[in-house]
Amino acid sequence: MKIILATPLYPPEIETLSFYVKNLATKLRKEHEITIVAYASTAEKISGIKLITISKRQPLLVRFLRYLFVLLKTSKNADVIYVQNSVTAGLPAVIVKYLRKIPVVLNFAENEAWKRATQLQFTNKSPEKFLQKPKSSFKIRFIIFLQKFVSNHASQITVSSAASAKLLSSLYRVPSAHIKINYAPPENQQILPFETNFVQHQIIAMGRLVEWAHIPEIIYVINSLKQKFSDIKLLIAGEGPQENKFKQIVVNLNLSNYVIFLGRISRAENWYLRKTSHAHIHLYDSIHENFPDTIISSFSAEIPVIINNLIEADEIISDKENGFIVNLKNEKELSEKITLLFNNNNLKNKIIGNANKILNEKFSWESHIETLNNIFRNGHGK
Repeated sequence: MKIILATPLYPPEIETLSFYVKNLATKLRKEHEITIVAYASTAEKISGIKLITISKRQPLLVRFLRYLFVLLKTSKNADVIYVQNSVTAGLPAVIVKYLRKIPVVLNFAENEAWKRATQLQFTNKSPEKFLQKPKSSFKIRFIIFLQKFVSNHASQITVSSAASAKLLSSLYRVPSAHIKINYAPPENQQILPFETNFVQHQIIAMGRLVEWAHIPEIIYVINSLKQKFSDIKLLIAGEGPQENKFKQIVVNLNLSNYVIFLGRISRAENWYLRKTSHAHIHLYDSIHENFPDTIISSFSAEIPVIINNLIEADEIISDKENGFIVNLKNEKELSEKITLLFNNNNLKNKIIGNANKILNEKFSWESHIETLNNIFRNGHGK
């Protein structure tokens, strides 16, 4: 088949979606003819794959029209467009769908409206609460409109969890038959030029430092556990509007030797922390805030995951089997689960083994590619 991968992000940009497109293209080229159309000023080429870029340095309307023209030209003999964004790449793809009568599969990997609103500090709400009552600027409301339009005109939509499918269906009124769950594959393991030595009682938490992150609760638990585990450490990687507030809690509790803010870290540093730490605590209630990508990455790095007891948590975690489910607002419960993990090495090894098993069965690249191939070959919406 001739497949176009339409994307707003591509390496050397370091966002997860960039690397997903590159890795996907490398794997699909074994049995398909692949063309990547990307918004990019510079780009990493892949042997055997045609790469067309539209510079991001041009005015918005100019680059949008150029992207549309290139996509229309490139799709002349294509079988399907697999698009990675519901706005800047998604809208041109949907226009081409009707002009070329070619199916468009939308990977709803991120919510552009919420992402922009948080970057511009228009909202401090979680994605779900923001989309339910999106009080924001005209620009953000227009992006929401475009997301809804593109989602309802794509031939098929893929999402990375059942919870995301439910949300997309309820908020954007997308027919459930048009949504297909395709669990995200793990990131490629990073090759580090130094040893990764395990650090006993070290906990990591990663993500944006926002109001709905359960960082204060975790800090209070560290404060209570330091009496039992004198070497306990909490490493927090990330930036955000609540950073100073969280740091002040640490100062007030005199925990500067136990809780360390790392700021923004590289992918290699991220991988190193996963490989060397005792546990990873997923910070959010939200099903969209890096769920389930960060959890899958920790499965791959063989570090036990502690996740908040969302309704959706059991989609990926079985408590005390391949991870821990807790109420992060319940400090006593979180403290007990961390203590159990620290004191029971057999349980830790069991959790890592089971996580690796589910990673291979449910979240592998093989499974991901098989689902995509079935969607492409069925020609949805043609």
